[in-house]
Amino acid sequence: MQVFLSWFLYKNTRQKRFILFIHDGLCPSLQIFDTYGIILRLNLVTQLENKNTLSFGLSLGLKSEKFNSAWIAPTTSNDPLLPKTLNTQILVSNFGMVYKAEKFDVGLSSTNIVGIRLNNGSYNVARHYYLSGSYNFNLNSNILLRSQVLIRTDLIFSAIDVNLLAFYKKKYWIGISGRNTETICFMAGIDFKEKYSLGYSYDLTFSKLNNGVTVGTHEFVLSFLLK
Repeated sequence: MQVFLSWFLYKNTRQKRFILFIHDGLCPSLQIFDTYGIILRLNLVTQLENKNTLSFGLSLGLKSEKFNSAWIAPTTSNDPLLPKTLNTQILVSNFGMVYKAEKFDVGLSSTNIVGIRLNNGSYNVARHYYLSGSYNFNLNSNILLRSQVLIRTDLIFSAIDVNLLAFYKKKYWIGISGRNTETICFMAGIDFKEKYSLGYSYDLTFSKLNNGVTVGTHEFVLSFLLK
């Protein structure tokens, strides 16, 4: 179960400051895993020439994470480095920046900037890096193609997502997405009245998980904009 609540402290055309409250849990009946957090986020937008923008974001906060004795590692229960119980506080420190132009954007971000060690220093919470970019192709006045790429890495393992979306009259859209050589996703949706959006996607896995573990995932998304 995941819960996200945000509250704006300050907002204008160049700056946004808000507090984010989060809660995530695994198997509520056993309370195997619980995390609570409060995070302060600061966003700054700098206006450049030709209506281009350069944006910066910083997140600082504190999370409380807890495992109980019912938690069992998926492969073994005898690894001495994996805690049988854990109740600790973690400092949240994230930073990112995005350059946005009329037809393209590129972004770079990182999580866990300061570095965190848990279980009396037995293991680290990995720092992750994200590089993203997109480019828009206007085929005509009604059809827009948007290509997107996202690279995620902790400098040990990397994953690459590549998306291609087609928009018709800025209202209807279809797309295809792939991750490395393991997953392909098909999606479609509709935006209406400039405030509502309804989408559907289907993920098909080609990894070992497809060997009787999963035959794919259906997702439905309904969103709305409050002004």
